[in-house]
Amino acid sequence: MGILNKQQLYVCEALVSHSSFVVRLCQQMERFKVIEREAKIKAYSKEGLGAMGKVDPKEKEKEEITSWLSVCVYCYAYSDL
Repeated sequence: MGILNKQQLYVCEALVSHSSFVVRLCQQMERFKVIEREAKIKAYSKEGLGAMGKVDPKEKEKEEITSWLSVCVYCYAYSDL
């Protein structure tokens, strides 16, 4: 491989820039496909009924923290009685 001239260097930089954009775009498209697939599941289909028991880890953590805070507030409110 020889020395690159300015024009070749600009083309290489543009390709690298566009390739990183394409990679990010493909990642976003994959995320969208998953969300779209979940949104299209009918509530009373086999998949929909099976997914009812599944809980998102972030949602589960949020529920646990909310529950803990409720208990703390309740204990604090009735500790003086």
